[in-house]
Amino acid sequence: MNTILNGDEENEKYFCLEMKKLICSGKSQEAIQIICNFMSKHPNSAIPHNLLGIIYEKKCNHILAMKHFRAAWCLDPTYFPAQENISNFSSFEPMHRFFYEESDRSKSEQKYEIKYDSRHIGHVVEKNKFM
Repeated sequence: MNTILNGDEENEKYFCLEMKKLICSGKSQEAIQIICNFMSKHPNSAIPHNLLGIIYEKKCNHILAMKHFRAAWCLDPTYFPAQENISNFSSFEPMHRFFYEESDRSKSEQKYEIKYDSRHIGHVVEKNKFM
């Protein structure tokens, strides 16, 4: 995958879709390498940790998967896919388990965002409905 991501939402969805294709086609090792490369360029992004969590859950490494889901959630408390995966995989109901990643989310589901003040401190705020 040669796409360079610049933080734009459409590129993030494209990245997630491409990783989903690799993971579903059984090329998880290749996906891990690309995700780690993405992570090195975007160390504060929740997306690569969520994707790694999905890969490790598929590989039946539940503990490592949950660590990555929690890391994603810590990096961005408003990142809905990580919240959903933590909820789904910490449940005792295995029939309700499903993987959730950025390309599954519609723009209308995004209720909160992080706004930075003049001192560069992030605050979780509700998105304006008229954006």
